[in-house]
Formats: sequence, structure tokens, C-alpha cells
Amino acid sequence: MEGRGPTGGVTRGLSFGPFFRTEIQTQDGREIRNTEAFWPLGMSWSDEDKTVFGVRPLFRYTRGGEEEDSDELLILWPFGRSNRRSDDVVHQYLPFYYSRDFRGIDGTWDRDRFIFPFLFWGDDPRQGSYTAFFPFFGTLKGLFAKDRMRFGLFPFYFDTRVGKYETKNIFWPFYSVGDGPTRKVRTYWPFYGMSQREGLYDRRWYLWPFIHTQTNAIQSETPEKVFFLFPFYGRRVSTGASTHSVLYPLVNVTVDHRRGYRHVDAPYPFFRYVKGPDVQETRIWPFWGRRVEEGFRRDQLLFPFLWRWRYETGRYHRQKHLFVPFVALEKSQYLDNGETDATTRIWPLFHRKRERDGSVRIRAIEPLFFEDYRPEGLDWSYGDLVRIFQYESRPTGEVRWNVLGPTIEHRREADSASDRILGFRYDRSRTPGEESWNARRFSFLEGLFEFSHGPKGKAVRLFYLPSIPLGGEK
Repeated sequence: MEGRGPTGGVTRGLSFGPFFRTEIQTQDGREIRNTEAFWPLGMSWSDEDKTVFGVRPLFRYTRGGEEEDSDELLILWPFGRSNRRSDDVVHQYLPFYYSRDFRGIDGTWDRDRFIFPFLFWGDDPRQGSYTAFFPFFGTLKGLFAKDRMRFGLFPFYFDTRVGKYETKNIFWPFYSVGDGPTRKVRTYWPFYGMSQREGLYDRRWYLWPFIHTQTNAIQSETPEKVFFLFPFYGRRVSTGASTHSVLYPLVNVTVDHRRGYRHVDAPYPFFRYVKGPDVQETRIWPFWGRRVEEGFRRDQLLFPFLWRWRYETGRYHRQKHLFVPFVALEKSQYLDNGETDATTRIWPLFHRKRERDGSVRIRAIEPLFFEDYRPEGLDWSYGDLVRIFQYESRPTGEVRWNVLGPTIEHRREADSASDRILGFRYDRSRTPGEESWNARRFSFLEGLFEFSHGPKGKAVRLFYLPSIPLGGEK
């Protein structure tokens, strides 16, 4: 088959019913190759910069793209992924294995390897190499927000270091001691604990979790005092502001005279009232709630079912409506050029998405519930296995829709069109600039039987042998 695309490019290909199809699109000297085999299982796609091939849902391999020297392998996504770039190499195979090699701006590599939950090893450019066999013994470096962590028969003993601050823990959480130039921590759980940071805070507790005292923002203009007898009564007091709690978390009242701010939860979570110079919120849970801030408004009704959000920024205005879990509506208008995009989802029956450039995508009878945070991850692996209908159109005039993949399919470009039902296919094309089709072809299994009628006359083809001219030149 051969036809012309919406901007004059040429499409060539070969197809054998629903079992195999390959296409080559040539546009301005650039070739794009697309192959499908035993839909929806096998596929490959490539151009001058990127190559993709895989078997759904087993694996997908991608080479090139945004970075020339890069590749990615997805295996039974989201369980397995390997991604390699020039300065970042990641392997993750849930729930057992994870590794990452990351090159910093100074050119050194940070390497980490995990076999969950037992074995950890790697090399930190600042701290050196490490090995750990959890929970028996080992050292970790540059992980879990710590410069170093050492342990033996965790939680019987472990110690940590962050900068010059070090902690020692025995029978954690029962005993912990931490010391540094400006910080001090003591824990004798559940009887007594304290945490001090010079010039910032002094926090203590007694008979955890019942009695807490704190002094915060010590060197600021508005130091804060806290007392809490959990869960009966608590107070947080600073210059011009206070918070009182009774039977926490049922009753909480905050008054800040400096900012003109009030916050009342009484009883939480059923009633909330917030008012300030930049925020206002009222909630009668679960029936109704509203929160308004600068450039933002959220309304909810019959929690958690009905939601509405409005965003106004210097770049766009956006509205989103949600009826959990069945209906989601979203529309955005961009202020720089007035373009809009919109999404309508009625799960699991209908999903329509219109992009800023006017492209439209419609999918019907699609059990996938959420947008894939990784483009072509879950959607690529499982979408065609469960999706019944798909429609796509572009501003160039290209339209494609199908039912059960290639089982029933329609494709239309500027100067060509094609329809397919199982092994039957009907193609039309025309000379660029003309309105009517001047070439037609009907085929069964792509050449078992074929009849064509075009500018050079009529022809018939049987059993994949060369076409036999029948005359009738126009």
C-alpha cells in the first residue's frame, strides 16, 4: 500500500490482516517505521533519533530520544525498570532489587545497591565505600538523610552521623543520645526525652506520649511556648498568637492577631473555620467545604465524592471537577495565546483529551483508572490489552480510529484513506490538490485476493502473485 500524508509525506507498508503490519512514513527525507505483530502483543517503532520495541505486557525497550546516549527497559511495568543516561543509571526490580549510579557536578560517581531488605552496598564520593547485611551488621553512607549509619543486630544498636552531629541508639527507641556543636538529644523512652538546638528550640517530653513542653524560635522576635497534656489539653503561645487544644484532635482554636488569622476545628474533622488575609475556609464535613486562597479555590460536597478546583496563575486559568471515582472534567486556558486543553473522563466508559494544538484523543471502554505518571508506561503495557475503542485526530487533518486494535480500523490523511475489517481492506487515494478519489483498492488478506482501479486502469491479484492488468484506463 502507498499513500500521501497530511503534509505531503509518503506512507508505504505491508499488512497481513490482524497478524502483521509494517509502515514506513517518509517526510522531508525522514523515515518513521512502525510495525505491529499479533496485535496487541508485539510492536516496534523507530526514526532517526529513537527506537522502541517490545512485547506487551512483558517488556519494552527504548533507545535514544531526548538524550542520544540513553536507553530504557521496562519489564512487567511497574515491577521492573532499567534506565541508562550519561550521568545517571538506575535499575529497579520491585520489591527486591534497586541500584543507582549518579555522577555529580564534580564528576564523581555515587553508587548504591540494595537487595531488599537484607543486603546494601555502594560507594559514596564523600564518605567512601560501605556494606551492610541487615539487621545483623553493617555501615550505610549517604542514605536516609545521614552521612553515615552503623548498626549491629538492629535495633539493638545503631549510630548515625550528619555533619558533626552524632547519635548512639541502644534497644531503639528506648535509649538514644545525640551530640553536636549546636544540637543535643537525650531519649530514655518512655520516661523522658529532650532535644535542644542552640538558639532555635528546647523540646522535652515526660511519660511519652502524655506530657510535652517546648520553647521554639528562641532568638526570634516572637518566641513560642508549648505545653501539651495529651490528649486532654494543649496550648501554643507566642507574641500576639495562641493555639488551644482540648481532647486533641477534636477541638483546636488558633488566633493570630498579628496576621488577622483565625483557625477553628470544633469538633475535628466535622467543622472547620479559617479566616485570614490570604485564606478563607469553611467545612461542614462530610456534607460541604470550601477553601479560597489567592489564585486558588476548592469546593467539596458529600466527601469524598464531589470536588471542584480553580487555579488562576499568570500563565493559565484551570478548572477541574471530580466525581470520585467515575467522572473527571478538566479545562485549562493559557493566557499567552488563548489556547485551551481539556480532559473528560467517565470511567470506565469514556475518556477524551484535547491538547493545546487541537489534537484530540478519545478512548472508550477502558478500565485503566488514572493517568500514567510515566508516559507510555502502564498505558503502553496494558492499555491495548483492555481497551475497546480508540480515536485520534490532529490539526493536520489526520484521523485514526479502531475497535479492538486492527480488527476494525479507519485511517484518513490528506490524500489517502483506508478501512479494515478483519482481513478485508479498502484503500482510497487521490492526486494532491484534487477533491475526489482517483485510485481505489479492495483486498482480502493483503493479496490472497485484490482488485484495484486507478489512473493506470484496473487490475486483479490472486494468491499473492503479481497483479494482472484488466485494462479500463481512465
